Amino acid sequence: MHVRVQSCIAVTPRVNVYALAATSGRPLPPYAPGAHIRVRVTATNGMQELRSYSLIDPYDPAQPYRIAVQREHEGQGGSVYFHDHVKAGTEIDILPPSNHFPLNPQARHSILIAGGIGITPIFCMAKQLQSQAQSYELHYAGRSIPEMALHAEVTTSLAPCWRIYTDDEHAQSGMSCADILSGYQPGHHVYVCGPAGLIQAVRELAQEHGWPESAIHFELFSNPLAKQAKDGDIAVELRQTGITLLVQAGTSILDAVAAAGIDCDYDCKVGECGACLTKVIDGVPLHRDFYLNEKERQKGDAMCTCVSWASSEKLVLDL
Repeated sequence: MHVRVQSCIAVTPRVNVYALAATSGRPLPPYAPGAHIRVRVTATNGMQELRSYSLIDPYDPAQPYRIAVQREHEGQGGSVYFHDHVKAGTEIDILPPSNHFPLNPQARHSILIAGGIGITPIFCMAKQLQSQAQSYELHYAGRSIPEMALHAEVTTSLAPCWRIYTDDEHAQSGMSCADILSGYQPGHHVYVCGPAGLIQAVRELAQEHGWPESAIHFELFSNPLAKQAKDGDIAVELRQTGITLLVQAGTSILDAVAAAGIDCDYDCKVGECGACLTKVIDGVPLHRDFYLNEKERQKGDAMCTCVSWASSEKLVLDL
């Protein structure tokens, strides 16, 4: 889809909020809270790539999509491209919304936890739950108030069931995930988005306090497990295509396959959605995703190529 940037607003020194409207003038496709769009950008290597950005507001056909982009100097260039080249009036290509982080419609109470830029899908959830008079609470943490992209919107547009936590000298108290998650009750669901460390802490603490896996929901913006210093180069044979690639450590298998001109499905690129799940014919995968369960990992017959690696020197994939 072709969209035009209606506005670009710097809400913090590192975060811009972009409003996107269809160039055709027609309403953009509907979505549910937790959804994201993929935007075509130019990465630092000069390649055209897709980057995912969460939608900030509940769907309204009369309103543009809004996304927030945090500039990451050590990233792969998507955020740098946005901040340097995408302004009001710029036309860009996006894919329709998809959602791997939906609200559970049967929840009796929703606990929403956001860290940093992870507030974007969480704010959308809070607005939707508030509009439907559903029970929820919001916990929003950041380094400081000036660095919290949606602080003003949270504190002015949501009912007072939110708490703000900062790490600076003005902080009254830090966010205690153990306290937030201590009282599990059937029908309660927790949703968390933000740094990987926060997500891991919430998942572990929720399980310790008796939360079932089905009530714990999360969305990652990056996967710190994907690239590790101990990794060595591997050979990846693509059985259907009939070629073998030498994939260097630090490059994902998915990116290497795409660079070879081979079409393959993907979406999140952090090992969460399962879109890139590929059959393993031979070799031993090192699973670094959050999609497969432990039983599926032990079988070793499929892997998420966006983040997982190999303990064997060669993998044979059904591609």
